[in-house]
Formats: sequence, structure tokens, C-alpha cells
Amino acid sequence: KSIKYLILHLLLLVFFTLDKLVQKFVKHLHAVAADETDTKLLHLYSYGNYRKPGRFFDIVFNENARALPHDLNTYQIVYVILIS
Repeated sequence: KSIKYLILHLLLLVFFTLDKLVQKFVKHLHAVAADETDTKLLHLYSYGNYRKPGRFFDIVFNENARALPHDLNTYQIVYVILIS
């Protein structure tokens, strides 16, 4: 009987942990969706992912990034994959 209770206890612990994880994730998503600056950053990120590479699009992207509040430290990270 004690092994059954131990297994049950471990399963309940896993479910409790998953419940708390999902709860915190939903709370964080709600906070991001409610904040105007976060929404602007998400739109800028999605625009950056779907734009074509080129000088004109880089200028538009940079101007949109400058429209964000100036009290934020924002960075654009560029990465290149080299295939040899």
C-alpha cells in the first residue's frame, strides 16, 4: 500500500507543479497583452520577421523602433548563419 501512496503522491505533485506553471504562464501572457509598450514591441518583432532584407525595409524598421518610448534600452540583434 505504501508504494501506491508514494506513486499517487508523486503524480499529484507533478500535476500541482504543471498547474502552477500554466497559471504563471497565463498571468505573464496577460501582463504582456495588457501593456502598450510590450504590444508595440511584439508588433515590431513580427514585422521584423516578415520583412524582406534590404536597405529600404531596414530604414522603415529603424524608424518604427525609434517611435518606441525613449526611456527604454532597446537593442536590435542581428545574427548570420554561415554555411560552409
